[in-house]
Amino acid sequence: ELKKFSYDDRQRAIYDSRIMAIRDERTKLADEYKKGLLEGEIKGEIKGEIKGEIKGEIKGKIEGILEGRFGNRGLHSMKQIRSIQDLERLNKIFLLAKTSPSLDSFESELVALL
Repeated sequence: ELKKFSYDDRQRAIYDSRIMAIRDERTKLADEYKKGLLEGEIKGEIKGEIKGEIKGEIKGKIEGILEGRFGNRGLHSMKQIRSIQDLERLNKIFLLAKTSPSLDSFESELVALL
């Protein structure tokens, strides 16, 4: 039998209900924490997918510009460009592909971005 200390039945009932409330709150907090982690994971995955799509689109546009401006000769740098995962560098290469006056100029400036 549990030692009841100096609690009477009413005090014991209050104590027990408070203990249960604390346990319920802890369970609720743990559930909310898990829910928050899951939501964060999902948001991270979505953000990653969107970034991946943007990178793919930029790489496709770079390829189209190089082929349009310089023909098949402009495409031999695409293998290196496709391996780039940094969005900022891809944007710089995109602008470079649009504005370079010649293929030689593009290739010489591209080396600094690879």
